[in-house]
Amino acid sequence: MIVVDGRPLFEGRNLMNMLLDLGIKTTYLLVSAVPYVMSDVNKVFIGGSGLLKNGSLINRTGTG
Repeated sequence: MIVVDGRPLFEGRNLMNMLLDLGIKTTYLLVSAVPYVMSDVNKVFIGGSGLLKNGSLINRTGTG
């Protein structure tokens, strides 16, 4: 599992620690390093910051 994180809150640290506690091998990266690992990725999960009434997902800048 690769956890990608970014500014300003670095919320991915919490996810990384939960995965490690479950015994899941985890690598932690900042978003600026993503191009270097994309060739090793086969699935991407993106967390959402909010959900609109029409079902649309909102997220932070850079995930579009």
